[in-house]
Amino acid sequence: MENRLTALSQNSDMADGTLLVPYMVAGYPTLERSLEAFELFAEEGADLIEIGIPFSDPLADGVVIQEASNRSLNNGTDLDDIFSLVKSLRKVHEVPLVLMGYTNPVYKRGISKFFSECAEAGVDGVIIPDLAPQESEEYLKSARENNISVIFLVAPNTTDERIKLIAELSTEFIYCVSVFGVTGQQINLPEDLKEYLERVKRLSRRKILVGFGINSKESALKLAPYSDGIVIGSAFVKLLSSDDDNSINELRSFFRDIRQSLRK
Repeated sequence: MENRLTALSQNSDMADGTLLVPYMVAGYPTLERSLEAFELFAEEGADLIEIGIPFSDPLADGVVIQEASNRSLNNGTDLDDIFSLVKSLRKVHEVPLVLMGYTNPVYKRGISKFFSECAEAGVDGVIIPDLAPQESEEYLKSARENNISVIFLVAPNTTDERIKLIAELSTEFIYCVSVFGVTGQQINLPEDLKEYLERVKRLSRRKILVGFGINSKESALKLAPYSDGIVIGSAFVKLLSSDDDNSINELRSFFRDIRQSLRK
């Protein structure tokens, strides 16, 4: 079966506007409520969904996602729960699904076993922020064997040589961190952001997703002209902090507003 991310990448030039990629921590505020959020994203037209694997020390994430991860872990959420969640989504939805997590849970699970379970559940790709390209051989081997895409991250200070290396190792997309720092911070777009994103596209010849600090329709629209897709996480996580129907309604309204703004 063709990887859904491959199809998305190939068809993104014909997409109706910039791709919208929502992120949510699995198991937050409860496993059932997070599944409801992922179903909402799929129903409302997400082009790709990032499912966060909760971790005790998420170095790339800000306070909002750190607290969500801790709450999910306190709920007892583990990889078994997450794979079950993905299988539930796959019963209804064909939207590409990407797991975003750190090397420790993957290594503890067993790299080969992890990617095999990803394929069985219906996962299309993984983002592992602390996976260094030069240490990724075993991960990439298992990913290729299971038809799972690996998306690497680059930052504004990433050298040309490293971008080229990441392009060789990546499959469909490269994740561009828009600013220095962690997720969820207030974004102040640097003056050379356009040049940075254009440099990544020129050197990599890959489609790029842009994330970190995008927390409003306005900030999404500022970045949309220079990217193939916009990733939003902390802003969605904040809206789901209360486990009630009103939080889901607010999440739906906010998602729709951004989705519509990114349409051509």
